[in-house]
Parts: sequence; structure tokens; C-alpha cells
Amino acid sequence: MNSIVRLILVDDNSVLRRFMRIILDTPEIAVIGEAGDGSAAVTLARRDQPDVVLMDYQMPVLDGLAAARLLLADPRPPAVILLSGAVDANLRAEAERIGVHAVLEKGIPFSAIRDAILATQQGAPHPLGRAA
Repeated sequence: MNSIVRLILVDDNSVLRRFMRIILDTPEIAVIGEAGDGSAAVTLARRDQPDVVLMDYQMPVLDGLAAARLLLADPRPPAVILLSGAVDANLRAEAERIGVHAVLEKGIPFSAIRDAILATQQGAPHPLGRAA
């Protein structure tokens, strides 16, 4: 891959966001911003135009799925990857319906999250967590 993936991290847990930034900010991925809720994520993403938004599902103000709906309706939407502690069939079905790239279970290895982020640039869904 020749270009750097521009990423926004979204989670209401600031410690987790800081840890994810340390792990994911690599030569291939540039973490360009962070947000603590879905509403702030939408504002930040519309301003900074990331390639990917990695977002927790359960958050205050606006949950990850509602924020994803707004972002994916934009003319030039980022790829959205949702993280959830409890992935179920309903979440996967709704995520697929609105065009979320992947739904990943919290607790998977960070290498799998990294792979899902990089897979967005190939235009193919990530096989580990595709909302299918």
C-alpha cells in the first residue's frame, strides 16, 4: 500500500483511546483525531475527512451505529468500523444495511483491528468482522 490511512478513534473511554492510538499509529496508519462520543465523532470526521472511523458501538450522546448512519450518508463518507463488546445478529444486520465496513468484537487482537483498517483501502470487506 502506498498511502497512509487517516484514522479517527472514537470511544468514550479516554484510556482505551490513548492505548489504541499508541498501538495503531504506525507508518501505515495515522491517527488524526479522537472523539469521546458519536456526535463529536461526526463533527470531527466531517471537518477532517478521515479515510476510516474506528468507533465504539455503545457511547453517550450518540451511539456508534447512529453516528455511522450520519457519516455514511455524507457525499464522501469514510469507511466505518464498529467495535462492540457484544456483537449480535441485529447489530450486524443493521450495520450491513447502512454500509459499515466491519463490526468487530472488543477483545480481538489489535493486529486484527489493524488488518480491518488496512482492508478498507482495498475496497473489500474485512473477513473477520464483516456485518453479514
